[in-house]
Amino acid sequence: MIKITPNQAASGICAVIVAYRRPKLLLKLIGSIRGQSMAADILVWDNDHAGTLRDTLAQAGVLDSPGFHYVRSQANLGGAGGFSNGLKEAEKFGYEYYWLMDDDGVAVDPDCLKKQVRAARLLGGPSIVGALVVDDMREHDRLSFGLCGMERRKDVAAKSQGGILYGGANPFNATLLASGAVRKIGYPREDFFLYGDETEYLKRAGREGVAVVTAVDAVYYHPSNHSKIGVVKIGNRRFPVCDQLPLWKRYVSVRNKAAIQKEYGSRLAYPFYGIFLVATSLCNRQLRRRHLMTSVQAWRDGAAGDFSKSGILPYRDEDWRSIWSGYRQTDRQTDRQ
Repeated sequence: MIKITPNQAASGICAVIVAYRRPKLLLKLIGSIRGQSMAADILVWDNDHAGTLRDTLAQAGVLDSPGFHYVRSQANLGGAGGFSNGLKEAEKFGYEYYWLMDDDGVAVDPDCLKKQVRAARLLGGPSIVGALVVDDMREHDRLSFGLCGMERRKDVAAKSQGGILYGGANPFNATLLASGAVRKIGYPREDFFLYGDETEYLKRAGREGVAVVTAVDAVYYHPSNHSKIGVVKIGNRRFPVCDQLPLWKRYVSVRNKAAIQKEYGSRLAYPFYGIFLVATSLCNRQLRRRHLMTSVQAWRDGAAGDFSKSGILPYRDEDWRSIWSGYRQTDRQTDRQ
């Protein structure tokens, strides 16, 4: 069992970690936070209602260490619900900054947090300061998710000004939120469950006039996105093609994207996305009929703001057969009337 030496608790910063059944990765992340040159308290939001992580943390000597908080959820709320509720819990302690991340990253740069805080203080006022998220542990050049259309660290550095890239970040991967930003923006949308909650949060930040930047020299490791959501670029827009996802993940991804398009996009963005979904589904021979039906229903629900299914996710693929059968029967009854 890994033993983690606690550093001195910090009153001004709290790292908020959303965890789910990955104890070894969580301990590695906590170790990298404890090894930061700028100290931070830690709050772990455990999305596993069984609470097995608690024993792991206790055995590692973390659970009762100074500045450490552990909260076990009564249900799996997904990443969106975890960050929303974890942030609410941390806010009760009145921190100046909140450093948000899930449990499979590593703060490979011991000055990562210090550099982000420095950037936040340089900006002044409410801000969101992202770390530069890479997926290679040695060269630290290849970006995990891309950033403002760029895939390499050297390209981001070239576009930055004084070590800061303005207008973009990769939340929630070592993302620093100033308390003033949280007060203006609010919390991540819990009803999104998975996918798109970070995009929606940045959209809301922009609407509220909160600065969004990345501290280019603050390096944070996170593995590349293996969620099997492809991206097709048309012009300056990026659209997800989730042809390899399980049905319930497909539903959530499309629903959330449609909701974002309807709320923040142009008048044509939402209907165009619906047409795009149908076209890409019909062109893909691997897609079965119920996959297309899932996407269309998700598109309709997202546009209508219907997030009622979030409380019973995740579904099994088998569950969707009866769900879509019910939709077809309803449609037939409507046609008869």
